[in-house]
Amino acid sequence: MVIADLALPDYQALRLASKQLYTLTLMAFSSSFFSKRKTTLGTPSLIRLRRVSCCKHFAGSVSLLEVKLLNHSDYELLQQIDRVGIYPPPNRFRKTF
Repeated sequence: MVIADLALPDYQALRLASKQLYTLTLMAFSSSFFSKRKTTLGTPSLIRLRRVSCCKHFAGSVSLLEVKLLNHSDYELLQQIDRVGIYPPPNRFRKTF
């Protein structure tokens, strides 16, 4: 009940407190923060998605995958962000349906 309403930074800090807390909260953590994933078809996004899918604890937790289709100007913006070193890219893209 304590961990149900924690924000991600608080959850991460709690999980670092001990190995027992880490183990006890692993399933709740993965279902809370890895069940819905958003990605684009860009290389950095697909690499992050692959890392999640390779992790045995998080791969089974993903139940919804949202793929955003970006246009040419969106990819140019991503390249500019990548050159500056801002990571992850901010949510500056319009929603497509």
